[in-house]
Amino acid sequence: MKPVTPTETAEVFGDTPDVRLLWQSEQVKAIYADIILALNERTPLLKIIADAGTGKTLLCRKLFFSLKAHASRYEVDLLPYPAIDARELKTRLTGLNNTRHSIILIDEAQAVSNDALLVISKHLAKTDNLSLVLFGQPLLESRLANANLARLSEIVQKCYHLRALTREETEQYIQARLALAGFTPEDDWLNTEVIESIYSLSHGVPRVINTLMRRSAVIASQSGAAGIELAHLQQASNTLELQYV
Repeated sequence: MKPVTPTETAEVFGDTPDVRLLWQSEQVKAIYADIILALNERTPLLKIIADAGTGKTLLCRKLFFSLKAHASRYEVDLLPYPAIDARELKTRLTGLNNTRHSIILIDEAQAVSNDALLVISKHLAKTDNLSLVLFGQPLLESRLANANLARLSEIVQKCYHLRALTREETEQYIQARLALAGFTPEDDWLNTEVIESIYSLSHGVPRVINTLMRRSAVIASQSGAAGIELAHLQQASNTLELQYV
């Protein structure tokens, strides 16, 4: 059995959005494929709604790099942090190349100001060569429903919801990440009981799964264990003040 290695575990269960670590669940595949189809049809406004930690930033980066690879067809701009004022955004929009399909991706879009969203809606209304893709938490939906942003609701749009992982998906996610670190199912690094507990503690949220795996690996390594045991997971969860459900 390959021993517990905190360094390798930290690399594959890190929170930095590395597109190489994107796990292609059936849900992610379906959403991604439909987004590409919608963009090919030049749908003006796309919204991807997800709770914090469920992978929307990773999906956003994946989409960005995929579109960038087709530079002759798309002009792509990524705003990873929504701290952009309306004036700066207007300047960016005005400078877009009209010979290509322009696509703007905004992560954490629930924090974008109303003024900036209104600037976007004006540009979307007067061109068919621009698509806006908003990645945000559920607050984004309620904000866009505000009467002050009624113009945005009139624009042709599609909405996707990225949910947390199921119990089965949680196991597949963990095994896929472990495989990237060189582990195989035969290493028996985690038993079914530990995986059940990880799912119960994390509610299937990848960011929480990652944190539990990193901390449990450190504790297991320090104790000289060959794999993660329930006691290691419980100790890790105590530091996060997580509760079983």
